[in-house]
Amino acid sequence: YRLGHLGFQHIRFLARSGRLPVKNPKLLANCDKVMCAACQFGKASRRPTKTGTHRKDPHKEMELKKNDLFPGQRVSVDHFQSALPGRLYTSRGGTDAKDKFHGGCIFVDHASGYIQVRHQVSLSAEDTLKAKLMYERDAANAGVKIKAYHTDNGVFASKDFMSQLLEDNQQMHLGGPGTAHQNGVAERGIQTVVKMARTMLIHAAMRSPQGTITAELWPVAIDHAVWIYNRIPRMDSGLTPVELYGRSSFLPVQEILSTCHTWGCPTYVLEPKLQKGGSKIPKWSPRSRRGVFMGFSRLHSTLVGLILNLNTHSISPQFHVVCDDMFTSVVSNQEEVVPKIWTSLLMTPAARLQVKLDQDADVELSDEWLTPEESLKREQARRQAIESQARQRGPHPQTESHPPLSVPEGASPPVAVPSDQGPTIPISEEPVAD
Repeated sequence: YRLGHLGFQHIRFLARSGRLPVKNPKLLANCDKVMCAACQFGKASRRPTKTGTHRKDPHKEMELKKNDLFPGQRVSVDHFQSALPGRLYTSRGGTDAKDKFHGGCIFVDHASGYIQVRHQVSLSAEDTLKAKLMYERDAANAGVKIKAYHTDNGVFASKDFMSQLLEDNQQMHLGGPGTAHQNGVAERGIQTVVKMARTMLIHAAMRSPQGTITAELWPVAIDHAVWIYNRIPRMDSGLTPVELYGRSSFLPVQEILSTCHTWGCPTYVLEPKLQKGGSKIPKWSPRSRRGVFMGFSRLHSTLVGLILNLNTHSISPQFHVVCDDMFTSVVSNQEEVVPKIWTSLLMTPAARLQVKLDQDADVELSDEWLTPEESLKREQARRQAIESQARQRGPHPQTESHPPLSVPEGASPPVAVPSDQGPTIPISEEPVAD
């Protein structure tokens, strides 16, 4: 469940290679395949009739990726579309349907198999160019320069897209009209990612209370599916697409796979004093801290989880959460009921998603995760801090009055010197009346 419902053969490979920590790898190698209801719903396909034979031509095997040996040498691009609008990360579920995601653009690197998805409100040339620029910006951060694209016609053959390619000195390889197989690398990437995302959505919806997991969360599920795919070692090389893409094998794969959690599982945001350390966990009710795990944040360098707040429907990063990967605490729908599994769940180290912080780091929960009483206390503390700062500053100093200057007989009156601190003040022998 944690690895996006990965195939059982691939899981056995990870256990044999030591990338996936298991208690008994031999037992896993000899056991029967486990039947998963979500996989049957999300990955079902038509059974072969076995009435015909098909032989693969070895000369055409991997023809689209032939001679693409370096990351960025050629990248396959294609659009995918969804009839159901997907919610935005920044919205709280109240966005108009026209402003939601209606599809996206997928980028698949030929040499490494690295996948990146950029969601789009529309599949226009303008939004596609924005997706291309964001992809190339992330590629530059990884030390990869995109030299050529492989795609089909449509928006990618538009004048604006071609002009941008000429400006960036990049090549374009187009497939024939109506020949989706000529862009098979991107089509296969869409199939793999969408199948994983659909299975995770169904798995979470089957085990969550009604209305918690909705189909409009498909953009978040796709992003997490891509995150998992890029960090799972391949069976042919033993390296992950991220390692091949960045040409570095220093990725802590075992640590990442061990800390990965089931998408859509119940999560519980811990108390602020627990985040600072040194305090025990009290038996507090999960009604005001309960959320849903939505994957990991792109904007943070460590494994910071994105949590869906069930009250405000906002998705925000949280530093310390407790994840129930097996959905054992979803029975706690009533506010007065504390699940029996709750104490053991909190004390399980593998269920905690934690980020290493400095000892003097002052981490606080967002206002939306506080109870009404805690929100009132925080607001009062803020007001007291503002009033204390105002008292420390004191009243504004008043301008002191000075006696008029007397000019000796026969001397010229003084002239005011201009200053940058304020306007010029004339000085006369007599005080100026109000």
